[in-house]
This record gives sequence, C-alpha cells and structure tokens, in this order.
Amino acid sequence: MDILRFFKRMTNILLPPHCVCCQEPITGDVALCATCWKKLSLFHTPWCARCGTPLNFELPGENICEECSRKFIHIFDGARSVAAYQGSARTLVLKLKHADAAYLAPLMGSLMQRAIKDLKNVDYVIPVPLHWRRLLKRKYNQSALLAYYLTKKRHLPYAPSFLKRHRATPSQKGHNAQERYENVEGAFSVTKKGYLALERKNVLLIDDVWTTGATLTSCTKTLRKAGVSKVYVLTFARVLKGEALVRLSEDTL
Repeated sequence: MDILRFFKRMTNILLPPHCVCCQEPITGDVALCATCWKKLSLFHTPWCARCGTPLNFELPGENICEECSRKFIHIFDGARSVAAYQGSARTLVLKLKHADAAYLAPLMGSLMQRAIKDLKNVDYVIPVPLHWRRLLKRKYNQSALLAYYLTKKRHLPYAPSFLKRHRATPSQKGHNAQERYENVEGAFSVTKKGYLALERKNVLLIDDVWTTGATLTSCTKTLRKAGVSKVYVLTFARVLKGEALVRLSEDTL
C-alpha cells in the first residue's frame, strides 16, 4: 500500500491532475476545481416526488410541484436528475457525449447515486439505447456508461440488452417539443430477452439529459407494452425553465 501511495504521489508530481471541466490544475483526488464545482447546479431536497423538480420547502403530505399537481404529464412513475443542464453539468454532458470523454462516466455515475437514495425495489437498470449506426460513429453509448457505473456503485442489475432503438432518428437538436415527440415515436422496442425478463418488474431508465422528456416517454411506453410494472427515470442533467430554474439558481449563489 505504501508503494502504491508513493507511485500515485510521483504521478501527480510528474502529471499534475486537472479539472475535468476547465482543465485548470487541481490538488488532491477531486475531479472538479472549486470554481467548476460551484457552477454545478445540483438539485436538492425537497424535490417533487413525481418529476424531481426542486421545491422551496416541504409540503404537507406528498411533495408535488405545481405542474404535477395540475396534471402529471409524464407517464413514468417518478423521475430524478442530478443537476440543471447549465454550467458545469452541461460541460460534462457535452464532453461525455461528443468529445470521447468516457473517463467522465464514473464521476457522473457516482453523482447520480445521490438522486436515488430513496429509490427501492428496482429490478433492472436500463440505459436509453443508441441506434447501431450512431453507436458506431460515437464509439460508445454515454447513457449505457452512466448506467454501468451507477449499477456498480449500487449493486443493481444492469440490463443494456433489454431495450433497443430499431429506427435511426435525426438528432433532436433544434426541434421543438412536439417535433421531438414525433421524432422518437415508435423508435424503440423490447428485445426477446427483455420480454422474457421484464413482465411485472420495476425498471430504472437512465439517460444523460432530460430536455422535453420525448425520448424518455417513448422508452417508457415501449417498456410498459412489455408488461413492466413501474418505470422510474434518472438523468444526470435536466433542462429547467421558468420559476424552477430561477429558484435553483438562487439556491446555488
């Protein structure tokens, strides 16, 4: 052990660690510098029991945000996210997705544990799949990497082969909410192996970013058709708008 510590110390001297966001030199074993850590707009409790939006204060009974109290528009049974899609969270997601930065997945997967501490009775963890053509181009599925490292930490069953994207869809970037939903409608299917395992099971669905919820909704519909009992969603980042974003920004000042 002393030898390992010695080599680690020598490595840090010869190759000083850098912040994974801004590349500034850092000390110790942390991955983010203090500045970038402050720019990570982490979601906090209390949050909405249905969609995970941060709330100002605990509510009597079940914590439900205003939008979900009017109409729960999402078909999944609950959702959580680590941080708002801005600042350092946005940088991490974009690097993981587009800059061959697979080394970020263990850090991001560890942070995702924080958001599901209260989640129990999950039978399988399933990442949102990529179409094989996009997988060849990108070299890896970032959602699958996040799910893998999350399951390693939580010792949950990892099932990337249960759900597939059988239809290649254009990028969601630049499309409005309605177009995004239409783009991914019917793009996913449960594999034969998934059908044999998923009936009456509870699933945790993993993705990197929740923007409008179109992809997550399409996956959830597909899983429900296969007999899944409950679908919970966990993403590293989520696009917040309006009062929720303002409230979170004020809390992180």
